[in-house]
Amino acid sequence: MSISSKVKELANSKLEEAKKQVSARIQDAKGRIIEYIEAKRRELLKLTEQ
Repeated sequence: MSISSKVKELANSKLEEAKKQVSARIQDAKGRIIEYIEAKRRELLKLTEQ
């Protein structure tokens, strides 16, 4: 295996790992946004019940 193909293989594996990390961070952020929206919705419901 030539050096350039080894470098490409390493770069591709690093890219795939970075993609997985970004995807996980996006899912985490989505979860936190949904939790925030749900909390605000509950606050509004409480206000309308008063």
